[in-house]
Amino acid sequence: MTRHIIDDRTEQLNASVLKRFGEIEHREAGTLSDRAKILHRQRRETDRSRMRHYARIERGLSA
Repeated sequence: MTRHIIDDRTEQLNASVLKRFGEIEHREAGTLSDRAKILHRQRRETDRSRMRHYARIERGLSA
C-alpha cells in the first residue's frame, strides 16, 4: 500500500479508538445521551443475524 493510504487508515483507527474511549467515559459518568445510545444500538442492529444475536444477549441467553 502507498504511504498516504496507510496514514489515512491509521488516522481512522485512532479516531475510532478515541471515540470509543469517549463513549466509555461518558457511560461511566452517566452522561451518554439517549440519542447516542440509540445510535449505538442502530449500528449493531443493521442486519438480521446481528439483530438476532443481540436480541438473544438482551434476553439473557448465551451468544
